[in-house]
Amino acid sequence: PGWQAMLQGWQIGFEEENFSEAKSSIHKVWAPDPQDLSSDLRVLLQDPQTSLHTHSPHFWVMVAALKSFFEEEKALPLDGALPDMFSSTEIYVELQRLYREKSQKDATNIAGKVRALLKSIDRPEDSISFETVRLFCRNARFLKIVRCRSLEQEYSGNTCLTDELQHMLTMEDTRTNAAFYVLLRAADHINSTYGRFPGTHDSEIDEDVSCLKHVASSLLNDLGVVNVVLPDDLAREMVRFGASELHCVGAVIGGMIAQEAIKIITGQFVPLEGGLIYNAISSTTNITTF
Repeated sequence: PGWQAMLQGWQIGFEEENFSEAKSSIHKVWAPDPQDLSSDLRVLLQDPQTSLHTHSPHFWVMVAALKSFFEEEKALPLDGALPDMFSSTEIYVELQRLYREKSQKDATNIAGKVRALLKSIDRPEDSISFETVRLFCRNARFLKIVRCRSLEQEYSGNTCLTDELQHMLTMEDTRTNAAFYVLLRAADHINSTYGRFPGTHDSEIDEDVSCLKHVASSLLNDLGVVNVVLPDDLAREMVRFGASELHCVGAVIGGMIAQEAIKIITGQFVPLEGGLIYNAISSTTNITTF
């Protein structure tokens, strides 16, 4: 209220749009302190990979430079982007110049640190271009490292995150999709053992349901999951499905895979941090990190 009253006192007319914009954005005055990094960025700057060696990837060299910059400046480099706002042309152009100059100064500072770090690990000082450093600085606020678990870790009883699986199998909003995950793995096991998926032959539906439930139960025991009974109706639905491939579901999954592939290839946006369970029956998804 105090800030709004002050702005109101400065306003001359009722149609001064920049004052209306200031009132609607007044909460940004209490934005987080520049030293309050996001949890993802703090984890990144504290990563052991910032202790460089001769074969450190370019990314980690720039992260180490960013870490040094933050420790000195107590702030991240300015990205140089000035949002649209109501303003006179002269003032807006002047603000753009100030933002651009500060952004260039920060990028130059970090580029110098990058060259020094490259020299310290016996790498050519020009092996990382200034344009690459500047792009890195522009996106510094949104950096995140994603390390996914391997399928080998997920499938082994010794390394599978059993507590996470147990939790998903008991929570109301995830237990159905988690149960389908277990049943899918059981169906894969049956296919690798007998050369066919459960439900392939209509004459063996009941036998396949019993077999699927048995294999799924054994799988849960091997993974250390206790006191969980998979619903019979889900096991029967899995057998009735008979490894069919619906074109509409395939299109959805294909689109998701393509999107994740583009993220990884371009190094832009954050990819999924685990497996994805897509339930087309209920139109729900869950991310697994088993």
